Amino acid sequence: MLSTIGAGVFGSVPLPVKAAEEEETYTVRFEAYEGTCETESVSVPRGESIVLPDASYEGHYLESWMDVTESGNVHTFKAVGAAGSEYTPERDLWLYANWKPD
Repeated sequence: MLSTIGAGVFGSVPLPVKAAEEEETYTVRFEAYEGTCETESVSVPRGESIVLPDASYEGHYLESWMDVTESGNVHTFKAVGAAGSEYTPERDLWLYANWKPD
């Protein structure tokens, strides 16, 4: 690109071009164990929420979806929400059904 630098002087001026950034997405997968969940996985753009799906298991109700983190041999389970509630993931993860008997 030629631009006027001064009175009658021409030169090349580099213009920074920013490539379109790919939007970061997270994948949330659902494990219903003995139950069924019609939603196997969801891709969600970073910073956006999903609505947690419902699942069914005869003789039980879904109390919540659980996230699990591992540190060595220690597994920590944390409820992230019940079916129908909003959840904003911060990484790719599996959510596990927490069933309770009816």
